[in-house]
Amino acid sequence: MEAELYPTLISSESVLRNVIYARYYSVELQDSVDLLEYHEIEEETEEKRFEAALEMLRKELKVSMDRKTQLVTVEILTKDPGLSAAIVNNVVREVDDFVKTKRMSSASYQRKFIEGRLSEVARELKTAEEELKTCREKTRAVSSSPELLLRQERLLREVTINTTLFIELKKQYELTKIEEVKDTPIITVVDSARSAAFKAEPKRRNLVLIGLFFGLFGSVAFVLGANRLPESLRQEIRSLVV
Repeated sequence: MEAELYPTLISSESVLRNVIYARYYSVELQDSVDLLEYHEIEEETEEKRFEAALEMLRKELKVSMDRKTQLVTVEILTKDPGLSAAIVNNVVREVDDFVKTKRMSSASYQRKFIEGRLSEVARELKTAEEELKTCREKTRAVSSSPELLLRQERLLREVTINTTLFIELKKQYELTKIEEVKDTPIITVVDSARSAAFKAEPKRRNLVLIGLFFGLFGSVAFVLGANRLPESLRQEIRSLVV
């Protein structure tokens, strides 16, 4: 997935919903609370409470990205330094889980498609092989009839094409099976958030740095993996925040 999409993804409802409803221990309140309770949000319905909390959290979160290093920085300011650290660390976990789930779903879709196509090609190959065998037997019996020879050549090409296609599909099928179960972390955390030792006026400040690189080979593998995702998935991520 393009690194430029991460700031959008971090601010999306798909990621922040779980962050809002997660339980955090607040030193200020001396209790375990979710963000609706922490901010004491009161609305007519639960959905309105959530919308208010989502809007508040989006305003509190500050997300920036260094395009050269592809390093994403996530910050938040609250009155409780421990809560701030817990929130941004949870944001990172949710982003990582979201992308891994989408990647695995995409791989599952591709596997099922290739699996179906593989079955079709296998049937076509078997049919072509049987027809070629029959044609060769007839050719020997009829002293090399020109028409039978032409048919034999056509069937031979068909078998060759289907064999090549079957081999390539089999390779792709095995790759998608590996991709489907792969649990490689999407995000490398450079600096996890921790409680701030000093106040950032007027509130305490915590940040987390997300490294979107894995060294030379990991980076290349990550970029290639993203390029295999369908455009529909990338469009879905782009439209998460409206």
